[in-house]
Order: sequence, then C-alpha cells, then structure tokens
Amino acid sequence: MAAAQRLSLRVPGSTPPITRVQQPDVAAERRVADEMVRVIVRLVTSDRWDKGSMMSPRSELTDPLIRGYRLELAEPLCIPGADMWNAKAILEDSIAAVLPYLNAELRGADYRQDSEILIWKEQGRKHAFRPHEISVAPVGDREEAHRLIDNVIGTVNAIWWRRDEIEPSFRQRSLPSPMDIYRLLPRTNCKQCGYSSCMAYAARLREGEADLSQCPDLSNDTYLENQKKLLRLFDETGSCESE
Repeated sequence: MAAAQRLSLRVPGSTPPITRVQQPDVAAERRVADEMVRVIVRLVTSDRWDKGSMMSPRSELTDPLIRGYRLELAEPLCIPGADMWNAKAILEDSIAAVLPYLNAELRGADYRQDSEILIWKEQGRKHAFRPHEISVAPVGDREEAHRLIDNVIGTVNAIWWRRDEIEPSFRQRSLPSPMDIYRLLPRTNCKQCGYSSCMAYAARLREGEADLSQCPDLSNDTYLENQKKLLRLFDETGSCESE
C-alpha cells in the first residue's frame, strides 16, 4: 500500500509551516487488489480442472504461456448448416513446448509428436492442440466458444506453470496406416468428405484432421460394418459423431 504523503504548506504571515497529511485511498487500493485476485483465479482455474491438479506455491504467476488469442468460428465440414460450430483460438506464440506435458496430464490424450498435434476428448467435445492453434468442437455460439476456450487455456497455463513437477510424456498411440484406413472406406472418390480422394481422406483421418462422419456413405447399411471397424481402430469418434 502507498505510504501517506506529507504536504507542507506555508500560509502567508504565519510560521511555522502548516503540515497537511494526505491519506492513501484504501478503498481504491482494495478494489485494485480484489480485481488482481479475480484475474489470476480466472486465468488458472476452470470448471474442468481437477482440484488435485492446482498449481504449487512455486508457480510463476507472472509468466503465462498463452496471453491472448483470436477466435474463429466455422461450420463443421461434416454437417453444413448445423447449429453447432467449431471454435478455433489462433495463438500468436507457439505452445509446442507444452504438448508433452499436456500428454502426461490429460487423461486419454492422443499425442502425435511428428505432426505436433495433441487430441483430447472430454465431455463429448474434441480438443485439438497445435503449436499456434487450439480448437474445440462442437460449440453452440460465440459466447460458449469464448468460455470453453478460456477454460482450456486456463488448463494449459496451469499445466505449464507446474511443468517443473511433471514428467513430460512422449508416449504415442499406435496408429493404423493410411492404407489400413483406406481399405475400410467406400473408395468411390466421391469428394463428399471435402478431400480429393478416399486416400487423401484416409491420411487426414490418421492425423486427426478429419472425422469419420465426413463420409456420408459410411452411414449407409452397405458400409455400416466398416464404420464400426474404423471406430474400433481409432477408439474415438472425432468432433462430429457418426450416426
């Protein structure tokens, strides 16, 4: 708190000078302190954060990994015209260094080191972490997108602050080859998935950049068994659920 400041005023025709004490604005300082606490709490906590994962007293609160982002919303490629959206946070600084720590802390995370991407599914939503991007899907509107992105950024920053206590994990799931995936696709090259061929689509599925429901033919009775095999192959359904 600021110390009281003494102001000496000499009144004409009188001695000694009159000393007037200017008291600090305690209420204003209290408001500033309370606001600082609220900002810190908002940055380091989220409604998805486990109590056992909170920061230690040694955490550096002044050095968040993510300081801000630009939000983009896009319709899911697999469901054009849907009421749900894909939210994408564009980051100025790279978060590549935190990916092994996220892999160690986030249950069920799928880390692909060569591609610098980590996929994490929680409560029916798919999170994808890349060096300059975090995406969450599905979201209902811009307000929900901001809330979900803020929550996941709080989680990332908190894990980053605790990195001296965490053993980074470079463990990766054993992924099927693009050819293994291609064999289970319709192989019609119809382009309804948004890619130029079924092989290109298979490669993007392997990297976590596409979802099974982008292929409408997989929902047909003819390919329903193949769809189930693909779901078992990945042990995930992606951001757009297959029917």
